[in-house]
Amino acid sequence: MEEHTFLTFVVMNTRLLKTGGAASHQFKQEGGYIGNDESCHWVLPDPNNALITPYCQIKFQNGQYHLVDIQGGIGVNEQDPQFEQNKAIIVHNGDVFRIGSYQLKAHLKVVEVEMEQSYKSMNESVEKDSPHTYIPQLDIDLPPSMDVSVSSSEITKPRIEPEANKEKDMSPTSDLLRSEQSEVESLKASIEGLVSIHSRQDSYFHLLNRSFQPIQDNPLQMGLSVNETEKLMFGQNKSLFHLDPAQAISTSLQSIENHSERMHQSTTIALKYILNELSPDVLLKRFQTYKKNAPDNVDSDAWAWKMYQSYFSELTSGRQKGFEKQFWEVLERSYDSIQRQDKG
Repeated sequence: MEEHTFLTFVVMNTRLLKTGGAASHQFKQEGGYIGNDESCHWVLPDPNNALITPYCQIKFQNGQYHLVDIQGGIGVNEQDPQFEQNKAIIVHNGDVFRIGSYQLKAHLKVVEVEMEQSYKSMNESVEKDSPHTYIPQLDIDLPPSMDVSVSSSEITKPRIEPEANKEKDMSPTSDLLRSEQSEVESLKASIEGLVSIHSRQDSYFHLLNRSFQPIQDNPLQMGLSVNETEKLMFGQNKSLFHLDPAQAISTSLQSIENHSERMHQSTTIALKYILNELSPDVLLKRFQTYKKNAPDNVDSDAWAWKMYQSYFSELTSGRQKGFEKQFWEVLERSYDSIQRQDKG
């Protein structure tokens, strides 16, 4: 047996896959390309048409996978992207690569595979040289012919076992096992990626698991570890209220897509609200509250401009969080309203 390392990438923001493309892809040690045409091993359409294909190359060197940033601009985890062409980046398990609008999470897995048996060459004993032989039709001198003496002990029968093993390796059963192993690895990587997304509590994803239901029926959305989630999905103690594995994954992907669409709509509403709060009429009405402190003979336009400067200075100071707080309050109210409308 021999250990091989496989690299699986999973798309974390699957809403971008509306234009096509698989949500995950497994690379073997032969490597390959990620890009936007059929020559690439993993085709990921660029929704913004801003990337040059291929985006990157996957290589396996010195026992490690490398992502070669062909055009430059790929970010890794929280690091800023480096705009350096053909830069090789070592891939670690759990790394998140930002390629254009895509976020791809890397999963490394070491598995054992069968080694191909090689044939051993038979030894020959050579005695002494004979004179060169000349063939006019070829106009060349052939090497000297040799008298070979072979003892009966040196005569061996063809080895059948390697050929049998070779046929075994090429059998449909062996291919089926490899295919099943690949499917299992892809399923595990998909579960890990989905659990990772549903476990995030940052400003973008903290509303993802809101369901308005007392019971969560999707194990992928319960905030459990990967091992606990797999036991719930495939174990014998599965609850009658839990979705089956295929339905859980499908529902999870759909919920992420719905969440992204709601966030887009809610963000638009919140930004329009904030923009309206900064309109001249609204600000001037707000400034009137403080005009009692102004001199009676002050010029109205000059006073309004000075008030705006003071307002902007206070707004951008470290003391104030009201603007950000107001944005998220409006966004969450809008998100809840859209979600309730979707549920009918």
